[in-house]
Amino acid sequence: YTTQNVDAVVGDEDINAPELTVTAGKTPLVEGVGYSVSYTSDNENVVKVQEDGTLDAVGKGTAKITATITPADGTKYNNTTLSFTINVSARPLKAVFS
Repeated sequence: YTTQNVDAVVGDEDINAPELTVTAGKTPLVEGVGYSVSYTSDNENVVKVQEDGTLDAVGKGTAKITATITPADGTKYNNTTLSFTINVSARPLKAVFS
């Protein structure tokens, strides 16, 4: 697992999380069939996790997002978690001379 960082700007909606590959042994699993994923933010003043799992940048700062992977077959595999960071910057001002 490599640490991932994502950059966003205040107001960005449906931020793309880093690509997630889940395997059981050497067998790749398909989300929704072999496992489910839920996300949490350690700073919802910066990144808010919507009910449908989308990530929205709502304020300037940094938020650690934790993905919890829950296997469909909980008798063979345990839940696992991994995290990435979203760095949110302020939206730049636009100015023009008239």
